[in-house]
Order: sequence, then C-alpha cells, then structure tokens
Amino acid sequence: MKEPIDCGVVANFSGAFLLKAFAFRPPHHIGDKIRLGPGIGHPVSAQLTVLSLGLGLPAAISAVTYPQATGIFFSLAAVSLILLATGAKAPVVLHIVLAAELFALAGHNPWLGVLMGLAAATLSEAAAVLFLIYGDTHIDPPALSLAILLAFIP
Repeated sequence: MKEPIDCGVVANFSGAFLLKAFAFRPPHHIGDKIRLGPGIGHPVSAQLTVLSLGLGLPAAISAVTYPQATGIFFSLAAVSLILLATGAKAPVVLHIVLAAELFALAGHNPWLGVLMGLAAATLSEAAAVLFLIYGDTHIDPPALSLAILLAFIP
C-alpha cells in the first residue's frame, strides 16, 4: 500500500518555488545590456559540456552494458561532495552522472543518457543563476535539475 502524499509539504515547497521564481531581484545592468549569467561561448558552458561528456558517457555506457552495476558512477561522483565539504574546489557532478545513468538504463541508449546529463548540467546552471545569483534563499540547483528531468524518464 502506498503512503499518502503529505499535502502540507507539497504546498510549502511549491509556494516557496513560485515565490522565488517570480519574485527575484532584478538582474544587474551593464550599460544597455541585461546580464543574466553565462551564455554560449562562456567558459562555464564549455566546462559543463566537457563534464557532461567526460562523466556522462562512461556512466551511460556502464549503465547499458552492466545494468546491475548502475549507481557505481553515482557513488564515485559523491566524492565531489566530500571534496566540496572539506574546502577543495571541485565541481559537483552528481546530477550529471545520475541523469546519465538512469536515462541510459531506462531507454537502453547511452546517447540518451549523455544528452540528459548535459541537460541536467544546463538546467542546474540555469537554476543557479535564477535562484542563487538573483535570489536570497538556497534552492539546490542540482536537485532541482534532477527533479525536473526525472519527471520525464521513459
């Protein structure tokens, strides 16, 4: 028997999400242009692409080839959180690897996993720009990107 959904938690989360999505501070102005964060051609976008391909491809191939070992790359990517907690400058890649593994496993296609790993990285960066740069509370960008993407898992 499934447990009932706690409507209070859902209402609080969705209310906070909507408040932060539509009531954020205005973007910084630079001359006549509005700066919303890094765009195409920015070093951050190149870093996201390299991380998504470099980590997403082996994770996706591993998930399709050895389905019983799905989660190994996710476990290895968890080390990035330990490094981050100890003060080292390491990119957080859990969302990239988990999306790549799960989508590759569900679709039996490693390239679908790589594409979804890149989508997770891009959505996470967009959430970071929206909520961390222009917001005043913390909404975890990698977790938000996974919540959005995993709703569409085949």
